Order: sequence, then C-alpha cells, then structure tokens
Amino acid sequence: MLRSMTGWADIFSDTLSAEGIIAHTETQTGYFKTLEISTTLNLLRTIDNPRQDIPFTAVLKSPVAGFTDGELADIRMIKKRVPMYEAAKVYSSSKEDALAVKLEEFFERLSRYRSAAVHLPIHELILHVLSDTGYYNYAAAMPAGDKRKANLNMLVQQAIRFEGTSFSGLFHFIRYMERLDRYDVDFGEAKVTGEDDKSVRIMSIHKSKGLEFPIVFVAGMGKNFNTQDSRAKLLLHQDYGIGMDYVDLGLRIKEPTLIKKFIQKQLITESLGEELRVLYVALTRAKEKLILTAGVKDMKKLLEKYALKAITPRNTLSYLELSAAASYLDWIMLSMIQQKGFEELLLSYGLPASCVSDDKLSVREYTYEMLLEREKEQQVVKEIKEDILLDRSEDAVYDEKYKRDIRAYFEYKYPYQAEAGIHTKVTVSELKKMGQQEEEELSEALPVLKSQQEDYPVPAFLKEIKEEKGADLGTLIHKVLELTPFERIYDEKDLAEHLERLVKEKRLLPEELKILDIGRISKLYQSELGQRLRLAETEGRLFKERQFIMGVKAKDINGELQSEELVLVQGVIDAYFIEGNELVLVDYKSDAYVTEEKLKSRYHIQLRHYQKALEQLTGMKVKESIIYSVWLSRQIIIE
Repeated sequence: MLRSMTGWADIFSDTLSAEGIIAHTETQTGYFKTLEISTTLNLLRTIDNPRQDIPFTAVLKSPVAGFTDGELADIRMIKKRVPMYEAAKVYSSSKEDALAVKLEEFFERLSRYRSAAVHLPIHELILHVLSDTGYYNYAAAMPAGDKRKANLNMLVQQAIRFEGTSFSGLFHFIRYMERLDRYDVDFGEAKVTGEDDKSVRIMSIHKSKGLEFPIVFVAGMGKNFNTQDSRAKLLLHQDYGIGMDYVDLGLRIKEPTLIKKFIQKQLITESLGEELRVLYVALTRAKEKLILTAGVKDMKKLLEKYALKAITPRNTLSYLELSAAASYLDWIMLSMIQQKGFEELLLSYGLPASCVSDDKLSVREYTYEMLLEREKEQQVVKEIKEDILLDRSEDAVYDEKYKRDIRAYFEYKYPYQAEAGIHTKVTVSELKKMGQQEEEELSEALPVLKSQQEDYPVPAFLKEIKEEKGADLGTLIHKVLELTPFERIYDEKDLAEHLERLVKEKRLLPEELKILDIGRISKLYQSELGQRLRLAETEGRLFKERQFIMGVKAKDINGELQSEELVLVQGVIDAYFIEGNELVLVDYKSDAYVTEEKLKSRYHIQLRHYQKALEQLTGMKVKESIIYSVWLSRQIIIE
C-alpha cells in the first residue's frame, strides 16, 4: 500500500517483475514507459523513417535485432558524423565480416516491413511485425509475461481505434501515440490479474478501504506530507475566509498577515488529521502480518532525535508531538520509543539505552556524560536569565560602544548603490535611446509611405493603405537592402523587378511591397555611395548584417558613473566594406521628417560604438562612418 501511486507504483512493479515476482498495479499511467511498448513503438518509428538515430539504435539494441554494445560501437566508428542508419549501411556494404552479414539480414527484413507498411492496415502491420520478429513470444516469456502480452494487445486495439478516425497511415499513428504520451493522456497498463490471483497487488491506501489481505506492506512511510496548499500566495478556508500577504509597493516588501498565518496553521492541522485517518486505514488492512517500511538517509541521526524524547513514560502522545510530524514515520517512531525493542535498536547503533521494567515503563536514565552536558546547558540558561533581569534593573549601565555599533549598523549605506542599476547587457539601440528626448522618439514612429511623397503628414482618413509604425517599416527597409544585391540594381526599374522576384520567392510579402517607397530607396543605388558599395560587392569586399557583442566600461556608457565594470553591448552593423587597407562603415536610417543635423545628434553615439566594435572585430581602422538617410536620399558623414 502506498499513500501516493505517482512515482512509486511503477518502480515497485518493475523491481518485483525483475525478480520474477508477479506484481499488479491499477495505475492510470506507465503504459508508454513499459519495455515492450517502447520497443514496439521504436520499431514502428524505424519502419516509418529509419534515419531517426534514437529509435533506430534502440531497435538494433533490442531483442528484435540483437546487436551488442560492442557491435554498435563498431558500426558508429565506421563513420562518425552521419546518422546511425547511414553508418550501418556503409558498414554492411564495405565490410565482409559476420557483423556486416547480420546488418544485411536486418536491412532486408526492415525493407520488407517498409514495403508492407504501404498497403497493410496499421494493426495488421503491428501483428505481422510482432509475429515475424518473434517479439510477441519473447515478451510473453519475460517476467510478468501475461501483462506484457496484454499491453501489446492493447497497442493493437489502439491501432484499430485510430483507423476509425479521419487520419490514416503509419506516420500519423506514431504522432498520435506520441501526443498521448506528451500530454499525459495515458491509459495505464493492461489488467490481467484479479483479486484472487497469486500476485502482489500494489494499490493506494484510499483504494484499500473495506478490504483485507493476509500480508500487507505499507511502503514509503518516510515520504513527507504534502503541504503545498498551505504555502500558496492566497489561502482559502471555509470557516475563516481569505488569508493573503501584506504588500508594501513603496518599500517593495511582502509579509504574511496574521490571518494568513492562522489559516495556514489551520490547514496544516486539518491535513494532519486526514493523514492520521489514512494511516489508521493502512494499519488495519492486514489479517496476519503488517510490515511498515520507510527510506531513511541517516538512521543513527534519526534514532538520536527520538531517543531524546523517550524520557518519561506515557500512554498517549501530546498534541505538540502529533502536529510536529512531517511523515508517517514520525508518528510510528514516537509510538515505538516506549517499546522494549527500541532499546535494542539504540544499542545496535551505539546509542545509550534506557532501563525498562518488566511491568511498566520507568523513567529513562541518561549516561553520566549526557547528564553532565544537560546540567551545563541549564546553568547557561540560568545565567542568561539573570543577565536579562540585571539589564532591566534601575542600575543598568549604558554602553556607549553598543550604541555606536547599532547606529553604524542602521545607518550603513551600500557603497555601490549607483552601480546596482547597471544592466549587464544592452543593445546599441538602447544606448541611442538613453540620450534622446521624447519628441525625437515620437518622430521615429512616423512612417515612410507611398502616400507621403510630400514633406508633410497625410490625414488618416485620406490614406488608402494600412500604416505601419516607423520601427516596423525601418526593419522592412533594412530587410530589402539586405536581400538586394548592389551589383544588379542601377535604377528604380531594376529595384522594382527585383522586389517582385522576392515576392514570388515568398521572401517578401505582397502587403510589404505595397507600403515601400521604391523611388526613394532606389536613389541609394544611383548615388555615389551606391557605386562604392557596388564595386565593393563585385570584388567581394562588402559585408552585410554583421552581428557583434563587445565589453564596454559602465562609465563610458553613462557619464554619471565612475564604475570600471564591463557591460556587454550587442548590435548589428548594417554594412561595411574594405577600401584600401581601411574600412568604411555604413548605417541605413529610415527616420521620416528629419534634418541632417538631427540625424547626426541622434545617432553619433550609436555609430561610435559600431566603429569601436568593427575595429575590435577586424583589427582594421575605420576611416569613414556614413549614415545613409532613405528619407533625405543622401549620405551623412559622422565625424
């Protein structure tokens, strides 16, 4: 019997089965984790697609193929950087040893199964594979063979049920079974035994109510009680209402309220009462013998804990002792310390045993060392109480040193508070925004659309196309410039034809093409900068969309800080090209309704970081930093 079946029942069942003991558990999970089902599903996955490494290797290792670990290692060593299926193919075709013959026989059988999968219904394919490989009989010969056969039969029934749906084919059946496993839609192992069969039944204590058995093991008694409900942020009680935390948003602190602490204690007490009733059920199910088991990390430490409580004889346990229990083992040990056999247990672990009379329990005697230690502790407590009373008297002496220490403690200020707000990682765009004013941020959101050929905004009710935010449109323009080669674009017509090709190739959406001002963008390709970019691209000296991460001192990012701490700065360089032995940095900007001066003031910090990053990455000097404004259709040199 177990308090909870989850995480326990399958382990007990598998362990008993491995020892040849038939075990029966009525769980609703564990079907997909059984050896016979996982092996069969891996075989079906291999039939569907043998290039899946894990299923294919699992089938080779299973009794279906019968390859040893050494043989699998030989196959893998023949070719390391390819799927296991291809390595096995190479081995079977290039070698002439016994392993190659074994692989050829396996591939011949796998080929027959793959051919049969085309025309056979899934349930017939499963039956054919299990019969041809002999795995059905192999599973039946294993421990708990009846249950394994029933599990395989259930898999066939699941295949028949699947074929009644609108889906079909081996691929869809495998995905169907994987979804059942992934979303915990498990239906438990097949039931093959009844109450009267010669087997070990594994069940929860709740399900054992009203039943009796000759021999009962109550297992897992060392598992702590589940008090998760009492640790929730919001506690509910049918009699005492709602308990919640007190939150101070100003100080950013949170503390449990008195009512929450009271409800929490009440919930724990009620939960312990239910656990006591469950324990009573577990202890009254056995007819002949009751065996209680629990796992303990340190038995001697546990015995020391309870040996100290065995001081005086008593027939009942106090409320404090009962409410302090964290598991069934605590209650059992508290009841055992008054028994004669407990002394023998203490002696076996080298602990001092107490004297117990034949008729009833007497006061337990401590050893001389324990009594001496206890006397010392009592003396310390007495001295502490005297000191407290002395401090409360009128003659108590004021200590100036304590006053200074306490004041220093409460007036302490963290010396690095200014650095506490430093981000460990920022983007170049965030650095740019740190120095911008609000109106500059708003101006970025204005779009560059076909309907805005003039330098003034168009009212919303006159627009016939959907507006996009400036940031989104800027991303789209950068995408176009990245996908468009300079060496083939010379004018607006060439650009329009290229963008149409991108739409046909589904690299650009039709609605994206509609909002682009092709005329303005094409001026880049006709400009002097465009000619330099075209020549660099033709000679392989142009590089686009180069990502980087570099370390910058915090004081270089924020002038108000004096910190030497490194901050990671991340960004993407639009383009740069090599000219002579130096570099030219190019950054595209799509800001609308701007002047050259505003672009310089807005982006000079960003370009400075780009230049620094580029020089660190390449080891070459940047001789020019250029901003190309799509809105102004001209280049701007950043000094």
